[in-house]
Amino acid sequence: MRIFLSYRRQDAGGHAGRLYDALASRFGAVNVFHDVSTIQPGADFAAQVSEFIAASDVTLVVIGPTWVAVTGPGGRRLQDPEDYVDFIDYGLDLLPLS
Repeated sequence: MRIFLSYRRQDAGGHAGRLYDALASRFGAVNVFHDVSTIQPGADFAAQVSEFIAASDVTLVVIGPTWVAVTGPGGRRLQDPEDYVDFIDYGLDLLPLS
């Protein structure tokens, strides 16, 4: 089983890291995507994310207290069409965790 771990660093980075540790221990690190643990320095971030999402069986979305309100350069990230939370295009099963 390949698992994509989605989270907002500003919102739940620490929780996602601990969840990654537990999942990697159970399923193997190569089967769990956690951006700071999976993507090598210098790699194309967007390409790596897209490739792993497409190859994943499930996405775990870690939703912390400020997940909806997190902003980026263009405003609220949830409303940014370039944000990575739009998993519907990939046809994945989503499991929100709060």
